[in-house]
Amino acid sequence: MPADSSVILSGLTQLCDTGPLQEAETPRLLTYLATIADPRARGGRRYPLVAILGLAAAAVVAGARSVTAIA
Repeated sequence: MPADSSVILSGLTQLCDTGPLQEAETPRLLTYLATIADPRARGGRRYPLVAILGLAAAAVVAGARSVTAIA
């Protein structure tokens, strides 16, 4: 079953609305990602959103440049 693009866009919008990390802070990435509200329906949650975002961030740091490469 393909993901609903409106849910993905909603999540990206929330991520963009989150304030930028400050250089003077020593941020913890997972703590920062945990501040993003999960737009998925309760029945559609298999894994916590913070885990998915953390894995996606790690994939991008490792060189992934597309959603397919991240997956």
